[in-house]
Amino acid sequence: MSLNSQPFGLVLSGGGARGAYQAGVLKALVELDVQIQAIAGASIGALNGAIIAAAPSLREAVARLEKLWMTLANEPPLAPNWAGYFTLLAAAGLQLAPLGRIANTIVGATVADETPLLSSGPLHKLFDDFLDLDALASGIPLHVSLFENKSALLSLAAIALADLGIKDTGDSEFVHVQSKPREEQRAWLLGSASLPLALEAQKADGKTWRDGGIGGFQKSQGNTPVAPLLDAGISRIIVVHIGDGSPWSRHDFPKSTVVEIRPQTPIGSGIGDMLNFEPSRIQSLIEQGRADTLMAWEKVQRPLHAISKLRQSIDALATSERAYEALDAETHDAMTRIRGN
Repeated sequence: MSLNSQPFGLVLSGGGARGAYQAGVLKALVELDVQIQAIAGASIGALNGAIIAAAPSLREAVARLEKLWMTLANEPPLAPNWAGYFTLLAAAGLQLAPLGRIANTIVGATVADETPLLSSGPLHKLFDDFLDLDALASGIPLHVSLFENKSALLSLAAIALADLGIKDTGDSEFVHVQSKPREEQRAWLLGSASLPLALEAQKADGKTWRDGGIGGFQKSQGNTPVAPLLDAGISRIIVVHIGDGSPWSRHDFPKSTVVEIRPQTPIGSGIGDMLNFEPSRIQSLIEQGRADTLMAWEKVQRPLHAISKLRQSIDALATSERAYEALDAETHDAMTRIRGN
């Protein structure tokens, strides 16, 4: 019995710059000859997933992801949006005379809520450089998670309440990207990665969408989007976590075969870790993702190999029993004929 004898669904969680880890995971899966039949991603996992889904092969997807992440390491993917910084300061009531008083009077907190701190211009350029939406149309089925909320501040407040155990956020929603019109697919993908206050929200289907990792925060319902794959009838799933201490549990899905890839050494969980694109760190994350995947695969494959050996022994025993039964029948027939004579 081989763990990779049948294709898997692939779940890619969110986590900003830590998404480089997923490039290493895919590299190991290609070495293991694992086939992927569908992908579900949240936030950076949605963008990584789109590149994988659109590639002509998984081997080519690895090459594209590695090139993308080394580009991110050497060219800042997120530029400051100074209007957003000044507006946020104004909304907080900070008096930077005379700019702070003027801004505080003119714009207020409402505008701050809708003015992102980071410009997504560089991210859009990378999107255009590395993702072929025409190829995505005929690629591996891709699902992404998104959280509907018009207010960035309310989204962050919902996360804070969930983190304190007071009240969980509402669930994220899932979208099959290829089923959406070609001209809307960019919005769906970027919407899944729109971290509140940091990046601009995306609008599609008349709604405002933000980072898919917000939804179902206490159990990572949105950040680990297994549900759309299960709904598609896929029961063999690889789940890739890129944060320390994810609350998601495979035990909540007892009818599925789940292989979890988790960082074996801490890779961080704070906002600083999400925005740290330092080249040596990116390369280290890629290498760690590969090593952790090979280790996890070996741990799961070992008991499966033992089960396979046990089944082979049971089959051999059953074959021997049938042979003895046939021999007994022949002996019985022979003795009957002798007595008859």
